[in-house]
Amino acid sequence: MRGPSVDSAQREFDVDGGSVIVALVDEQLTDVKLQLAIVDSHGKVLTPVEVENNLRGAGVEVAALTVLRDAHIRVTLVSQQDAKKPGRVRLKMRRFEAGKDSKFSSSRDAFKAWSIATTAS
Repeated sequence: MRGPSVDSAQREFDVDGGSVIVALVDEQLTDVKLQLAIVDSHGKVLTPVEVENNLRGAGVEVAALTVLRDAHIRVTLVSQQDAKKPGRVRLKMRRFEAGKDSKFSSSRDAFKAWSIATTAS
C-alpha cells in the first residue's frame, strides 16, 4: 500500500502451535523493516518481532517467532518512500518444529539468533 510517506504490505495466515515461524526478506535494494506477529481474533497484535538490519536495502531481513498454540500470524513490511514507485522484495516463509531436535534444528536456531541480533529499536 502506498501511503503519504511509507510503503507497506501485509499478509496473514494460520499456523499450528509448537512452531517457529521464520520470515525472510531479500531486500533487493529496497530497505524494509519486517514485523512478524501473532494477531488475536479482534485484530490486536500480540508478541511482535520487528527487525531491521540497517544495511539500506542491501541485505536480508530475518524475523523468527515462536508460536506455542495454534495462531493467526501477520507479516508486515514497511519501507520509507525513496523512489516514485514502491520497490519489490522477495518474502519467503519457513516453519520449523519448536521443541523437537531434527536435522533442521541448527537452521532454526540460527534464524532465531539472526532475528534477535537485528531486532529493531
